[in-house]
Amino acid sequence: MEQIASGEWGTIVSIPVTFICAGNRRKEQNLTKKTVGFDWGAGAVGNSVWTGVRLCDLLAAVGITRPSKEHRFVHFEGPLGELPQGKTGSYGTSIDLGWALDRERDVLLAFKQNGELLTPDHGFPLRTLLPGCIGGRMIKWLSSMWVSDKPSENHYHYFDNRVLPPHVDADLAYAEGWWYKPEYIINHMNINSAMFVSGYGYTGGGHKIIRAEISLDSGKSWEITELQRPEDEIAEARGTDKHWCWAWWETEVDMSRLLDSSCEEICCRAWDSNQNCQP
Repeated sequence: MEQIASGEWGTIVSIPVTFICAGNRRKEQNLTKKTVGFDWGAGAVGNSVWTGVRLCDLLAAVGITRPSKEHRFVHFEGPLGELPQGKTGSYGTSIDLGWALDRERDVLLAFKQNGELLTPDHGFPLRTLLPGCIGGRMIKWLSSMWVSDKPSENHYHYFDNRVLPPHVDADLAYAEGWWYKPEYIINHMNINSAMFVSGYGYTGGGHKIIRAEISLDSGKSWEITELQRPEDEIAEARGTDKHWCWAWWETEVDMSRLLDSSCEEICCRAWDSNQNCQP
């Protein structure tokens, strides 16, 4: 830990990042079809400035600079006995080595949040930080890390954070092995937004939110709002087009329009720079 914080294993950097629990707004999903997990509202999201060392720099310092047959995945695990399930009771996952080595992905081993050392709740003394990804792919209280030719077999790597086909419930997933199919893993945040006639929007992959819209007629027509991206200047100063933070939007709505019989609810949606639109 001291070697990382001293900069011995790589340059210390600070990066603003928004990330979420994959279950953010799950309560709304559960109104349509019951899922597995907590009944989250819209508050499982936050934005902070994280400080640490890029994982690619640390890997280079120990001689790993490219994927190979033996070096395909980077594994991360938290403390042994932390959780009730799995062989070791640890929370673990893995990412492709190519992802870990990509400097533009900004994968960090972080030891500070908003300029202060991590608190225990946020992973003291060291945690992983994967911009653009869900919180479930980041390991707090990082205890071990290694490189191998196979992805993680940790219990929570398989049984947390998957989106399975609509006909597959938990029982069928266990019976037919759906949990183990890599194509159903959730890594990156989906495009999403929330509102108060002002609101936020976020997306994954390092893309930026380019506009937010509202509808007063159940999605028949849409109106563009005023958008702010405070991260733009930071990204420009860093010399990158990657955006890891939420954007803010707001608009004015005349009260008379809300009284119109066609206005049953106010809807919002966001678009990102890859022209993905929130459903």
